[in-house]
Amino acid sequence: MATNARYIMAYEHTAKPDWWDKSQSCGPIVEQATHLCDLSRYFGGEVDESTVLAHSLEHFEPAGKLSKMPIDESKIPPEQRIPRITCANWKYESGAVGSLTHAVSLQGFNYSAELDVLADGYSLRLVDPYNAPALYFRRPGDDHEEVVRYQNDDPFFSEVANLIDCIEKGPGAAPILSSYDDAVKTYSLTWSIRNASEKSAKKPVSD
Repeated sequence: MATNARYIMAYEHTAKPDWWDKSQSCGPIVEQATHLCDLSRYFGGEVDESTVLAHSLEHFEPAGKLSKMPIDESKIPPEQRIPRITCANWKYESGAVGSLTHAVSLQGFNYSAELDVLADGYSLRLVDPYNAPALYFRRPGDDHEEVVRYQNDDPFFSEVANLIDCIEKGPGAAPILSSYDDAVKTYSLTWSIRNASEKSAKKPVSD
């Protein structure tokens, strides 16, 4: 029935200027939120990209001022500076609804990432998939929320290990779980979100 993804970045120590420059990194939705867009598609199905709507909080708006910027953003052309917040929603071909919030707002080191999946009788909430994954869920006819914690789960290690197994052991030894065709659909969704947010974004007032 619905997916709701949230990716809240800790920006204080991200001192790579390229990441803050859309002409270099393509922006946080394409470069960073792609993983949650991919998970959203995995659970929600194909997206009707004509329905994608998005709004952004831009660097020049009062609410977009960051107090612990790790780079000199004045060296990046204003039109290439990344948004601080992007909120998007869309319809899946099934009729279900999807949404995404990406934020550049936390300080320190730890990011916050969650994905909700809602279905008839079910509520699934995946929390902190990058560090200490936990799945909170309710079943049909039950008010009790259960939780499953996945110990020693390192998604980056698993991803790289699977790729190495494919190279070393040959085709079929370790299946690649996403085809290029499917990956391109996620890439297309991220660009639809970025384009929609830029279309609706406020423009800076000239001095």
